[in-house]
Amino acid sequence: MTNTENTTDTDTAKDALNTIQEASKAGIRAAMPPRWFGLAISLVTGSMVAATAAGETELIAISLAGLAIVSAMRKRTAVAEPRILPNSFVGVIAMVGLLLSALGLIAGGRVLMETQGMSWAPITSGAIFALVVYFLSLSERRDYRAHIEGKPDQ
Repeated sequence: MTNTENTTDTDTAKDALNTIQEASKAGIRAAMPPRWFGLAISLVTGSMVAATAAGETELIAISLAGLAIVSAMRKRTAVAEPRILPNSFVGVIAMVGLLLSALGLIAGGRVLMETQGMSWAPITSGAIFALVVYFLSLSERRDYRAHIEGKPDQ
């Protein structure tokens, strides 16, 4: 093998690697949920926490219907789907933490409403949870962008 053949093979390998990296970036871009999705999910989950804390089962059903509608809209417009469940220990801990924070906010809002007569407590609980979910969605978008730009460990 001559030096010219090695250079050609190296150039071909570099081109193939660049093509693979661009395809990977395109896939990540396609799977990144739009900003409206994070906002809609945060509003729906926040309203669900508020309705649960207030003890309004009818509103919980409406929130569940809203969640189904938002999910269907995302599914209809999505080119690719990201993983639904986390596949790392940190992701599982984050999901458990999110669940526990929702339960804590529901319990806190319910207790404050029933014992202290604070009718605004369930709404505040829902608003706090909506903000947490929205900031988590922004963080997820930032992680997607970091992977696209080639900086996965930010």
